[in-house]
Amino acid sequence: MKLNELAPEECAIAAELGERPLAARRPRLGEILLAAGEISESQLRAALERKQTTGRRIGEELVAAGLVSADRLARALGLQRKLLLAALFTALMGQANAAEQRAYMTVSANVVDTVGIRALYQAQELVISAQDVERGFVEIASASRFEIRNPRPSLFEFRSVGDVFRSVHVTGNAGAADFGSQGGTLLQKPPGNGVSSVALNYRFELRPGVRPGTHKWPLALTVVPM
Repeated sequence: MKLNELAPEECAIAAELGERPLAARRPRLGEILLAAGEISESQLRAALERKQTTGRRIGEELVAAGLVSADRLARALGLQRKLLLAALFTALMGQANAAEQRAYMTVSANVVDTVGIRALYQAQELVISAQDVERGFVEIASASRFEIRNPRPSLFEFRSVGDVFRSVHVTGNAGAADFGSQGGTLLQKPPGNGVSSVALNYRFELRPGVRPGTHKWPLALTVVPM
């Protein structure tokens, strides 16, 4: 994804973020909301100070304070992921036409032979025991498994589809990521020969009040070969 593939409103926000190179780091959510005019600098500073005490993420803190609606927060998070993709494409492919080199495959889709990604297994349920609730987390090993033939890195995009966890730690063969209930991304680098079997492990930090039982798998996963 290139910046000129963003919607006009998103392009305006990206331009407002300034001239800093996007590949240098993930664009911060607070900066995006500030550039979009959703919050002021003083409101952002105050929310950052409060989150040190509450332990909430900045988006959750702004929603709790009534400064940003849940819908606006979701849109900002979506733009954040788009900007991250744009930065990764810029860093890894230079000026190549990313639109011609990008393909999507969700874990529920059929095999897309041209991109060399095959979904071997995806857990459909998350079983939470009383012991898991008591200790506050549940760990699931090899809940997502793929065979990937790609000489470049692949980006795993996660989107929350449930309300059972407040954060999750995901580990793969060559990378790890932590993100909140809104979802996030994990960059998986290939081995030297560009062929790998990838197994993702999950540790979900449970939300207060979650009950033991069988729940729908709380993450939707999309694989983006780069």
